[in-house]
Amino acid sequence: MTIQVTGLPGNTPPAENIYISGNFNNWDPGDPKYIMRPNSDSSVLEVSLPKGVGEIEYKFTRGDWSTVEKDPCGFEISNRVALYGKKLVIQDTIRSWNDLPKPGCPIVT
Repeated sequence: MTIQVTGLPGNTPPAENIYISGNFNNWDPGDPKYIMRPNSDSSVLEVSLPKGVGEIEYKFTRGDWSTVEKDPCGFEISNRVALYGKKLVIQDTIRSWNDLPKPGCPIVT
């Protein structure tokens, strides 16, 4: 199974490593085996996960839990979930980061 990130927040630091962390790597947020890499045409970041069965849970980080992904307003999101064998490619978009300003949060007036 391949996990792809098709969109990042505009304020993601340039050349920052994006990692996937989940129950397949004991939730290690900076595991070098799970750095997202540009695909062949550099349009998305991706990583291939080891073969497995059942359900995986995961989140994206920039190397530690202080930089974990959040919703557009900076609130916690549920773990992402995928089922081995259901899809070969999973596509996700990251909305914001825990440690950076929240550019996508709607303002209520």
